[in-house]
Amino acid sequence: MFLPSYPTVNSGPLHGAACLYDNAVAAIALVGCGEQDKARRIGAAILWAIDNDRSWHDGRLRNAYGEDRDGVWTEGTSQMALLLKLLGRTAEAKSLVAVIESQRSPDGGFYATSVRALPTGFMLDTDPAKPRLYFRLPHLGAASWAALAERGFNPFTATKGLP
Repeated sequence: MFLPSYPTVNSGPLHGAACLYDNAVAAIALVGCGEQDKARRIGAAILWAIDNDRSWHDGRLRNAYGEDRDGVWTEGTSQMALLLKLLGRTAEAKSLVAVIESQRSPDGGFYATSVRALPTGFMLDTDPAKPRLYFRLPHLGAASWAALAERGFNPFTATKGLP
């Protein structure tokens, strides 16, 4: 499912872009793209989107998975925190890291989401009328990305930088 995001313009970072599905997907594209010129363009587009997204600055610093904006998707929030740190937006990255830390489980791991069940934006293959859900359970992906965000380490370049 791809959701239209920001209108394309005749010039600028989003020229020729059809949509951004989700900030975390864009973050993965940036940190893992492997080419400096593409990294700069993707980074500029993501920062433009953040700076022009009214819901990004609504006081609920989180990266919901799919259209549901009432929960924290810890893994995606960690990916955005890492991206912001690598792009030099340290204040915003710190804010997201605080949100991520709030999802730490008593045993030191991280919950996948802040709510009991968070819709992913996708439907079940077995029952297309029911949404796929992300549950509030300890999650290895959430813990891994939380650690990478906290350290500012790009797993695709094995450095603390972008391509």
